[in-house]
Amino acid sequence: MMATLFTRNATGMLFAALAAMASVPALAQTTYWNLDKNCPTTNNTTTNGQYTNVLNGNTLLCKNSPQAGVSDTPVAALDGTANYAVVTAWGTENNTAGATFSAKKLLNHGNSYGLGVVNGAETSSDGQHATDNKDRTDAVLFEFDPSKPVTLDTITLGWRNKDSDLSVFAYTGVGSPLPLDISLGNPIGEGWTLVQHVNGACVTVTNGVCTGSTSTDLNVDVNNGIPGVSSSWWLISAYNANYGACSPSCSAGDDFFKISSLSGSWTQRPTTQVSEPGSIALAGMALIGLVGVRRRQRAQKSA
Repeated sequence: MMATLFTRNATGMLFAALAAMASVPALAQTTYWNLDKNCPTTNNTTTNGQYTNVLNGNTLLCKNSPQAGVSDTPVAALDGTANYAVVTAWGTENNTAGATFSAKKLLNHGNSYGLGVVNGAETSSDGQHATDNKDRTDAVLFEFDPSKPVTLDTITLGWRNKDSDLSVFAYTGVGSPLPLDISLGNPIGEGWTLVQHVNGACVTVTNGVCTGSTSTDLNVDVNNGIPGVSSSWWLISAYNANYGACSPSCSAGDDFFKISSLSGSWTQRPTTQVSEPGSIALAGMALIGLVGVRRRQRAQKSA
């Protein structure tokens, strides 16, 4: 009786260890980051056209929402469906190959317009307070919870001027890409994957040249590039030829846009699994116990 009970216990331990070592299905969550509404506002007042109230390297913590385009339903900080985005602005000093990115000013223009970058002495009147590639190249970095990697589905541009060609990158390397070390090239840095280039539509065309501006939303499908890429770090940049060829052909130097929202899904990595060494030890103990019981049973039968 005792041997039977011990056998059952050892067998149970073995199955528990195997279950602990098995992968646990992740929980998928579909969500929206309504950046123009659920990011903190920035002080966009200017002095002689300069955004003097925002500092280089400022950070916005943007809440996610279960609904698109709303500001009254961001998830709570301790809610299990929370996956906030830490957003920062980056830019180069010129558009030549190898130019490195450094921290810039991130503006939330709100009013369905979205996030833009102020790079250097750009002013409120020249359109370059968007994410653009005139003289320099701007980019916006989105950092999500490392335990909840995101697969982006759609990027919504809330304001555009002239053209809106852009490039989307995901960090697929080991560990964290921070502090950020990227430059104009292909690849932009170790561990970074180009997901896709997007040939944005001209607002209007005059004599073969992109002109005009609009605040009508433009939705960009991210899955046209490498579908299913999952990462906790995403970079959305105005297009630069040093990133590689864009098909159909993208232009550079006339792209201006503000990012109003993102949509996608994320997976919760299990946090309660037994560690692999512990699981292996548990399985070993169970096997030793089973072997011992079998030997005693054989000895009793032969006695």
